[in-house]
Amino acid sequence: MQPLSPAQAEEALIPLTPHFAQWRQSRRTPRGRIPPELWARAVALTATFSVSRVANSWGLRPTPSNAAARHGTAP
Repeated sequence: MQPLSPAQAEEALIPLTPHFAQWRQSRRTPRGRIPPELWARAVALTATFSVSRVANSWGLRPTPSNAAARHGTAP
């Protein structure tokens, strides 16, 4: 998959916001894992944006485990 242009990546961030909100409301524990499909989309966006930019856009904390996104690994 080719990296998105900054404009395309910015547009891809917005529709995922409600999906992260729904995940937050439905997770069983406060530290529940991000669903694989959301994680895959977040990882794809790190080809264009920094991990911090992607994490902050959805209210996540950019932690060292999120840095694994650069390598496509699960949290």
